[in-house]
Amino acid sequence: MLRSLMNQHGLSVTELTEIGSKPLVSRILNRKGRDLTRRNIEALAKRFG
Repeated sequence: MLRSLMNQHGLSVTELTEIGSKPLVSRILNRKGRDLTRRNIEALAKRFG
């Protein structure tokens, strides 16, 4: 879902500073041991509202 929103809005990993650094966003997108937190979800909801 997040990757789809990024594609629709033409965003790269480095442009999602709302949820953390580039390595953190990459881990979330690749499901490598990190899930979205409530804070992350709220920040994304505010951005993509």
